[in-house]
Amino acid sequence: MSYQVISRKWRPQRFEDVIGQSHVTETLVNAIKTNRVGQAYIFSGPRGTGKTSTARLFAKAVNCQNPKGFNPCNECVNCKEISDGRSMDVLEIDGASNRGIEDIKSIREMVKYPPSRGKYRIYIIDEFHQITKDGFNALLKTLEEPPPHVIFIFATTELNKVLPTILSRCQRYEFRRISTEEIMGRLKHICSEEKIDVDDESLQLIIQKGDGSMRDCQSILEQAVAFSADNHITYDKVVDLLGIVRDEVYSELVRAILEKDVNTVLEQIRQVSNGGHDIPDFIRNFSAFIRDLYIIRVTGTAEKIETTDSMKKQMTEISKLAHEKTFIQMLSLVHDILPQLSNSPNVRLLTESLLLKLTRMDDLINLNEILEKLPVQSNATSIRPAVNSGTKSAQPVIQKSEFDEKSPGKKSDQNPSKDVQTSEDLNQGTWNKFIVSMKGTNPKISSLLCQLTVKSIDETQGKVQAECADSFTQQQILREKTAIDEFLKKFFKNPVHLNVTFNQKAEKKQNNTLDKGVHNILNVFEGDIVQ
Repeated sequence: MSYQVISRKWRPQRFEDVIGQSHVTETLVNAIKTNRVGQAYIFSGPRGTGKTSTARLFAKAVNCQNPKGFNPCNECVNCKEISDGRSMDVLEIDGASNRGIEDIKSIREMVKYPPSRGKYRIYIIDEFHQITKDGFNALLKTLEEPPPHVIFIFATTELNKVLPTILSRCQRYEFRRISTEEIMGRLKHICSEEKIDVDDESLQLIIQKGDGSMRDCQSILEQAVAFSADNHITYDKVVDLLGIVRDEVYSELVRAILEKDVNTVLEQIRQVSNGGHDIPDFIRNFSAFIRDLYIIRVTGTAEKIETTDSMKKQMTEISKLAHEKTFIQMLSLVHDILPQLSNSPNVRLLTESLLLKLTRMDDLINLNEILEKLPVQSNATSIRPAVNSGTKSAQPVIQKSEFDEKSPGKKSDQNPSKDVQTSEDLNQGTWNKFIVSMKGTNPKISSLLCQLTVKSIDETQGKVQAECADSFTQQQILREKTAIDEFLKKFFKNPVHLNVTFNQKAEKKQNNTLDKGVHNILNVFEGDIVQ
């Protein structure tokens, strides 16, 4: 007999052999037990999780001549023909290449014929989502009223592309990504039976590359065996084979960033680039490494991290070098640049800029701190400081109509009418205190409320009347009204509701006069005016 690759040789032959999908196999076994076999099934889920293997296994189970319990015997003629892919009663069809209406019509003609040897004639259609809309429609009537001897099993990785009218006529089974522990156990069993010498760290790398797909992991294992030649697989050989950047590189890079060691940072990216590694993929893995550090920093343990024991110890040590907020800021900066990498004409330059920026995170100013220090008044002008805060959520717009250098309540030489505070001033002052009180809880809503001019606050009637200068802001605030009213209730200790009107005159009016305070802010924070 010719050599069989691992993924085919170790394909599940019993329902118990299907790893990580017990919720599917138990249901199918119960259907066979109670003689409630359906006539149309959809198996959906990520690649390599056992959809087609389970479909074949189910086909053998319902057509087996000598079943063992509710498993196929794998010895009778029907079982052997199905396993070898030459059964006349089990037809496997590639939906990617047989996707048109004419292909579906030919299937409709074939279903009329009874099975030649088994109890059922079974059609397994892989990549089912690639069938055209007309093809789906041509299949509807057959799915609704198929001949009693026919079973359809559709396998797809993209369930969302299947028409709802098709879904409603099928039993749906969701296949899950297989856990690291389950794949590890299966690979160890295969290696033991195949006399393959491999350590856990090498298997961990293979599983990491396989990304939850049993088939992918088995294929990589097969490749590693061929690369090793002597059935002895080492960690270094797997790294060389897969072109993987070692976790030690990410570990050293993060340490260099936290220690502001620019030379080491640049040397690391040079080695990655010269080694032929895909830099966008390197940055994505780097992001995942930072996420793992954050998890370790927050939870205090590395037990949930999928890596080797030695690397878990290193990561635990590194996680103690910085506050959890630092890792959040690093993640934010990395995620912001990921979309640009695929379109950048100079990926290495962009990556170096990112890593150098990470070494200078202490120089970045958090806008929450700025908002606390700046007086917030009415909304003639919006100032958005051009400062990177490290997180998208912490970007409130600072609203300003008068940013006087003199403190509120004191007499201003430029505007004598401000000697006495009006009720409107008092209302605005109360409103400012309310914004500050909730700013730390919800920066997004806080930034919206900064753009309002308060006209009146009536705690007796439970009303706050305010104006905004543009319709877009009004719509944004209306969407958040329930949350805002809840914040008002907590602040005033009574139910208080916000009513916002739209001042069209204020929207059209362009205020080109900036006082000295606004100029100072623009100069210090390199801000822009948002009209």
